Amino acid sequence: MRHAQLLLAGSLALVLAKPVAAQTAVPVAPRPTPTPTPAPTPTSTAPAGTSAPAEATPLPSGAQGATSSSGSLPPPLVTNDPMLEPVAAPTHIVSSWQEALGMLQSRSTDLRIALDEIERAEGQWRQSLAASLPTLVGTGTLNTNARFQSCFPTGCVDSSDPNAHLFTYGARVALTQPLFAPRAWHAAGTASIARDAREQSAEDVKRVLALTLANAVVGVVTAERLSEINRIGLRAALERLTLARRRVALGAGNALDTVRADQDVSVARAAIVSGDESLRRARETLGLALGSTEGWGVPPDIDLNGVEKSARSTCEVAPRVEDRADILAAQTNVEVAKRNVKDVWLQFSPTVNLLGTFDTSTNLFGGRNEGWTIAGVLTVPFFDGGVRYGALRDTRAQADQSEQRLEAARRTATVQVIQARRSVDVAGESRQVSERARDLARETERLARVSFQAGTGTSLDLVESGRRLREAESQLALQEFNLVQSRIAALLALSRCHW
Repeated sequence: MRHAQLLLAGSLALVLAKPVAAQTAVPVAPRPTPTPTPAPTPTSTAPAGTSAPAEATPLPSGAQGATSSSGSLPPPLVTNDPMLEPVAAPTHIVSSWQEALGMLQSRSTDLRIALDEIERAEGQWRQSLAASLPTLVGTGTLNTNARFQSCFPTGCVDSSDPNAHLFTYGARVALTQPLFAPRAWHAAGTASIARDAREQSAEDVKRVLALTLANAVVGVVTAERLSEINRIGLRAALERLTLARRRVALGAGNALDTVRADQDVSVARAAIVSGDESLRRARETLGLALGSTEGWGVPPDIDLNGVEKSARSTCEVAPRVEDRADILAAQTNVEVAKRNVKDVWLQFSPTVNLLGTFDTSTNLFGGRNEGWTIAGVLTVPFFDGGVRYGALRDTRAQADQSEQRLEAARRTATVQVIQARRSVDVAGESRQVSERARDLARETERLARVSFQAGTGTSLDLVESGRRLREAESQLALQEFNLVQSRIAALLALSRCHW
């Protein structure tokens, strides 16, 4: 009886001796049909931290009926599954940070709007300046006298002169030069400061766009990596299903083992579906950042550290939070709001203008009249119904709102910088923890596979260890890219971009 058990164990070890593919295998190929070979020594040679199983140990003597009624094993599960094929490559590829920045600069709607705001501020400054500069206006006239009759009960009398229908024509040139216009002078200075605020706002838009672009690039790389990990997880799940079916065929397992493994395959397939959709969305997000409605990708060999260095060369680090562009713009807006209050006060001041007029007129008989007029006009506003007092209250409230917005922006920026710098340390620590958890999950999955092959482990342990390994691999990938993203965010949280 003992001799028969040893022979049976040797035959089972012969069937299970073929190692299963490692977790990191990406290429898809059909699994060959196992051929009989001498039974290996029941020892484990797989290194720690890999998912390749050790050579199988003999199963217990209770595993009787190991062969099918026909005397042969069922063929292994075909692993050239359609879902193992990667997502199709994107139509467009952005090869470098400088190329992406150039597309962003030429196609970004947000940047174009910010630049148009600068152009509007230029126009408003020119309008304000015109109020303090001389104006020259010319007019031309063409006159004729109409026929005039006076009618009474006794009859009508023609009272028009003999030259009633003669034409006369003339011209006038008027020159106005403000001599004392404090409000106009003040408004021109206010418009110039407002233009500076628009330029600072556009600079902050560039900083935000650079951060958005960097996050989009990292997001695509992250989604690509997770999509690859999901397919590696599906391959491993299919291999576990193959292993479970072999055990059932050998009589060492039951239907529950196959159902659990098949359920694990379904979970892996669901992860691929959601991961592929996340990848497509990440490509579309990058396309939107680049001003396109189509999905954009990055080269497979892209260096994220190079992206970080390129972003660092594009934007310079500001020494203080107060030197960030959005804070400078808020400070300038406060100054503009205070000048608007003074503008209302200047509406109470008088103005002095110099007026010069030259008139000339000529009739058909050669008569010509000319005249020069030079005058100084003093305008004193006495009462306007209370419009200025209402405007004064309005501008004072706006000035207070600007100060509160500045304080809110300063607080927000300070917290953003603190959180961005702290997130780098947190991301680094999280990556170390995830890497340790991944190594443990990988070793656990290897041991569970070996135990299942030896008949001492359950299918629940095998499936659960595989699920935890997939989660650990995905979490590690997320943390690795989150570290790069945190570094870029910390860099751009306190920087000024002049591209």
